[in-house]
Amino acid sequence: MAAKYPFSVDGNEFQGKRVLVTGGTKGMGEAIVRRLTMGGGSVTTTARSPLPKGQQPADGTFPFLNGSLRRGN
Repeated sequence: MAAKYPFSVDGNEFQGKRVLVTGGTKGMGEAIVRRLTMGGGSVTTTARSPLPKGQQPADGTFPFLNGSLRRGN
């Protein structure tokens, strides 16, 4: 996130929580991943398409799974 986060964040709010965010590479999904990570959550995110060149999910400290759960890919 390029700009400073505009709200106060408790770094332990999601401590000990594991979260899977689908569609976490763009838009609202990406914002949710960043917020959960700032709150201390253990986050994994997925997306159907590969990350754009040069993009790392949030701060790069959590796994990114590329793929679709849809049958018949």
